[in-house]
Amino acid sequence: LSWVLLVTQIAYPVVVDVPYAWARHGSAVARDLFWQDAVTLFLAGAVDLTLRDLVGRARPYVYDCLAAGGSSCVSTPEAVRSFPGGHLTVAAAGSVLTCTQHLTIGIYGGPWDGIACATSLAATASISAMRIMTDSHWATDELAGVALGALIGWGVPYAMHLRRDAKGASAAPTAMILPAPVAFDRGGGLGAVGFF
Repeated sequence: LSWVLLVTQIAYPVVVDVPYAWARHGSAVARDLFWQDAVTLFLAGAVDLTLRDLVGRARPYVYDCLAAGGSSCVSTPEAVRSFPGGHLTVAAAGSVLTCTQHLTIGIYGGPWDGIACATSLAATASISAMRIMTDSHWATDELAGVALGALIGWGVPYAMHLRRDAKGASAAPTAMILPAPVAFDRGGGLGAVGFF
């Protein structure tokens, strides 16, 4: 079920909000939302994958296996990729992105923007609880995932200048920060390119 909620958190801003914004607010707003969605979700995934490979923290079930006297407790690479919580980093980024866009632009109007935000936040909280209950992550993994995801989900639209002008039209972004792959001797990483 956590996978279903995660996919929903990723897909909702792109599959539901962008077409709706296109129909209600016009193509310029929809394009802005699409690029904010794309950059936010890509960056959240890239940061999550990079950090989990760099940190290498074992999952709770590995510790349980070792405590029980197991000898082959690390059977897959995923067994030592617990920090930060991957589901939650991306889900929180999608959730905070949804809230930021809805509460700033008023994509649906009326109370529906608040309902979309609250539903998205509840889904993220559910993902966190499920991942902890299944021994897939420590609580600190999930807290770090939420913090990273929230920072990315709010920071990207803010950096891209998500706002409306006095007439209610979406203002064009005056800055854009995009993740960029960086290759170096026998490895690679993630950098950022800014357009101002």
